[in-house]
Parts: sequence; structure tokens; C-alpha cells
Amino acid sequence: MKAGGAQSWLPRAGRKTTRLVHDAYASVMAWLSPPRMIEDPALIPPPGKAVKIDPADGITVENGFESGFHGIDIAAGFTWPDLWLVELQEAFVAGDQGQVFLEDGTFLSICPSLKRLPIRKLRRPLSLLSRRIEGVCFHLTGVDHENHGHFLFQHLPRLLAAREQLREHGDTFKVLVAPGHKKWQTRYLTYFGISGDRIVELSAGTTRVERLIYVPLPYGSSYICNPRLYREMRDGFCGGKAAASGDGEVLFISRKDAPDRRLTNEAEIIGICEEAFGKVAVVMLGKLPLDEQIRRSSQARLVIGPQGQGLSVVLFMRQGALVVMEHGDRFRPLGWCRAFCDTGIMLGVSSLRLVSGTGADEQRCWSYPPERFREEMLRLRDLLPPPSTAP
Repeated sequence: MKAGGAQSWLPRAGRKTTRLVHDAYASVMAWLSPPRMIEDPALIPPPGKAVKIDPADGITVENGFESGFHGIDIAAGFTWPDLWLVELQEAFVAGDQGQVFLEDGTFLSICPSLKRLPIRKLRRPLSLLSRRIEGVCFHLTGVDHENHGHFLFQHLPRLLAAREQLREHGDTFKVLVAPGHKKWQTRYLTYFGISGDRIVELSAGTTRVERLIYVPLPYGSSYICNPRLYREMRDGFCGGKAAASGDGEVLFISRKDAPDRRLTNEAEIIGICEEAFGKVAVVMLGKLPLDEQIRRSSQARLVIGPQGQGLSVVLFMRQGALVVMEHGDRFRPLGWCRAFCDTGIMLGVSSLRLVSGTGADEQRCWSYPPERFREEMLRLRDLLPPPSTAP
């Protein structure tokens, strides 16, 4: 693969300058000329091609554990659309979110995340400022690429869905990721046979790709997609050492180090967990290596924590129960808390949400009433199997 610098009259353009130039160009073009768009993959002209790799479907989630705990029927389920794989020749990829354009400049807008994208924010390709990457590349960036939860639940499934089609390229294809995110995304991708030397960071500007393989985000009525892809993901993460038998650990996923959406009485809540379950391991994922996150989550008998991307560890769980704490005065039928629980259930993990009955402040921080939580933990303790007494 060859991936040189900007081949243009601006050879030393830094990231900031590149971004400013592309932003200015996008603003001018939004006023002068709306982009040509393709919104139906079946309309992609040759030599490009599109193939359906996963048909539209849906699932009713068996939500008996949560419904039984709360004494009400809480329906759960979601649908997902047809999923397409597109292959383009000499395509342009623009910006850190990787907007895809055909060689003639037509914008490929087949991803559900692009439906609300304002045209003025559409970063358009500048061929004179582009670098070119030879060979086959899989596109793995997009909206919310910088968030671990979104990456795991929405972006990584795109790669897994395309596995059969990528197999013909062996270990020769590259994976394109957003600038500045290769280091942490590589940690996840190595579990699926993608080594760091095959992962290429895009730029804030324009990249031209000889052969681009693109799969849009696969979600539909929820934030999640076909359960098969999450089972494949869990199997990929939980191989080797992570497959050892569980030790019954209780994990509390802390947001103490988060910039916002913190649980303000977290220490008190952890103390109540210890009253109910004994020893509780408090985990801040940013300080725990990924292999340890996988090992401990896969062996835990209970994982509990406030709403946030840390609860993505459900994708590593092979047993036990998941408890998602959320603020508000009612259960929301959709949203990430529902998505975490649905994923847990589909992976064979008993899952439920607890709602605080309280609101959040300007930083979206919130508290959970301690007496309410104590009563819920004591009821939960009676429902769960006792911890292992094996040495």
C-alpha cells in the first residue's frame, strides 16, 4: 500500500489548515452547488457494485427478568434494515467521519446516520489536496467514531458483517479509521485478526482509495443490529484466557473519572452494593487494560453501573446478570440503556434497568435515591444464584 502526503500546491498543510480549507470549500459549495447524491445502493453505477449481505428483520427480546423484577410487562424488541456492502473504485473519502464519494464526486448517502446531516456540514473532496491509497481498504469510520460504545455496538459490526466478502482478500486489505484513533481501536481489531500495520488513519482532508469497501451503519429502530453480529463479537473477544470458568466477581462500572453524566452519590451506591453482595470491585475502564476488562467481565456474576459507554462490557459477558442504572422518572422504550439490556439478553445474560426517579443537572450528572436502591439490591440478591464457594 502506498499512502503519501498531500499531492498538491500545499504539500505541508497541517491538520488544522487542511480542516479549515475543506470547511471553507464545503461552505462555498453548499451555497453554489448542492451535491449529487445516491441514496439507493442499487443505483450505484459500474464499475462500482453493491450486494445485500444481511436482510432486513427484527426480534422480540425475551424480557422476563426485568419484567418480573418490576412486576410489570416491559416489552422489548427492535428491527434492522437491509444491510448492503458497496465496492467502489477510485473513491474519495473526506473528513474524519469518512464521507464517501464516487470518482465523479457523487455523494454516497446510504447510511442512516447521514439522514440528518446538513449539507453545509458535508465535507467535500478536494482532489488536488488528496493522498492516494492503493489496494483494497475497508471503511471503518463515521458518526461517533470517537466513542468506545458506538465503535463496538455500531461500527465493529460493519466489519463482522462483511467477513465473508473480505475473506477473498486474505490479510491484504487495510482498514481505514479516523485520525487520532488508531491506537485504541487497534486494541479491539486485533481480536479479529486485524494487526496494527493494516490499520490506516484517514485525515481531516481528502483521501483517494483505489478499491474501497463500505458497509453503512447497520442499526434500525434501535441503536443495535442483528444479534448474530454481537454473538460473533463476544466469541471473538472471549477466546483463550477469557474463556476460563467464572469466579463470581461483582463489578461496579464507575463513571467517577468521566467529564459529565456522573453518578454524584456513587460512593454511597457502591456501599449499598457491598451491603447486599459483599465484596464489590470498582472498575474504571480507562485504567484497566482491555484483556483484563474482557477477562473480568466474562467471569463476573454481576455487572452494575450507571448509564454510559462503560456498560459496553456487556459484550464481554458470558454469564451472570447486568444492571443498568438510569436517571429519569420512567423507562424509555429506546435508547442506550435499553440497547445494553437487549444485548445482554441476546448473549444469555439476565439484564434489567433501574430508574432513579430523579432528573439530571446541566452537566447531566444525577443521583440515585439510596433507600430506593437498597431495597432494589436486596430484592435482586434474592433472585440471583448464590456466589460460588469453590476454592
